[in-house]
Amino acid sequence: MLNISSFTRKERSSGFTLVEIIVVIMIISLLAGVILVKLGEARAKARDAKRKADLAVVADALKLHYLDQKTFQVANTGNNNSSEGWLTYTGGTYTTSIAQGLVTLGYLSSVPYDPATSGPNAVGPTNGYSGYMYYAPTTTFSEGGCLFANLEYPTTEDTATMTNAPVAAATKTTITGTYLMDYALCI
Repeated sequence: MLNISSFTRKERSSGFTLVEIIVVIMIISLLAGVILVKLGEARAKARDAKRKADLAVVADALKLHYLDQKTFQVANTGNNNSSEGWLTYTGGTYTTSIAQGLVTLGYLSSVPYDPATSGPNAVGPTNGYSGYMYYAPTTTFSEGGCLFANLEYPTTEDTATMTNAPVAAATKTTITGTYLMDYALCI
């Protein structure tokens, strides 16, 4: 005679099924993805905070320079020695960077570089125009001008600083359109 009990389902062992393991792995992967995205965003916001702090330090250095020299123009620096342009770039038409001029004169302790760059000449279209810029509202440098940065996560308040920046319209168009600057700290 045939024993029917031998065809019944065996009792379950104390392990997990393949489906349960796959579901757990998918949930863990989803959570890890969310955490990595938030971590990247937090790092970008930290770089933006450093950019704003760097510009504040340079603005203070320019104010001190003005108190001593009665001009915001840092002599023999910047694009064609105009004291304007990329803040940390040296080369080509920039014999000395504006920031290096402030270091040499004792107004800055070191040259501040954009945290996304690797050094003084890391500016230009190949790396998204990373770096800081400085432009004065007048050619006499009797007014302070503005320092500019390209933020990764600009707020509405940050971009509003560009609208209110007291520089020539053509300069502002170049700064925002070509160089993608979206934050201004005006002195």
